[in-house]
Amino acid sequence: MFAKIATFIYQQILASNQKISFKFYVKLRSLILRFTDPLITLSFRGYTLSMPFSHTIFLNQKIYPTYDMQLHKIANYITQKMDFIHIIDVGANIGDTAVFMDMPKAQFLLVEGETRYNDLIEENFYRHYGQATRGDKLIIENTFITDKQSTY
Repeated sequence: MFAKIATFIYQQILASNQKISFKFYVKLRSLILRFTDPLITLSFRGYTLSMPFSHTIFLNQKIYPTYDMQLHKIANYITQKMDFIHIIDVGANIGDTAVFMDMPKAQFLLVEGETRYNDLIEENFYRHYGQATRGDKLIIENTFITDKQSTY
């Protein structure tokens, strides 16, 4: 139930063209986040991502339209010059950068320490690139990177 309400609120924020409705739904979102953070699946500008309601990637893109979208151009350039590309994303979050890069021939190493994001990385990646890319296209490492040496 909360996921449907959360999805509706997020969609209203993204669809808002007036400052007052935008602020209203952002406040409502903040209020709900005090009690729950359900997983939602949302589409915006041609991309569909599963994420916690608290995630701000699409909000950032609404406010800053080129947010997290320029790496595609750089990766395309490298691929044209080298004919291949390997991408490492440390702090991969929900896999949004890999999706926005839109590089179906690339190989990805996505490193994320937050365990609840690992299934979302995989879900978002394969939703965008397709199940045929399973195998050598994606490696997910669930680990934190630090300057301290330790084991856990």
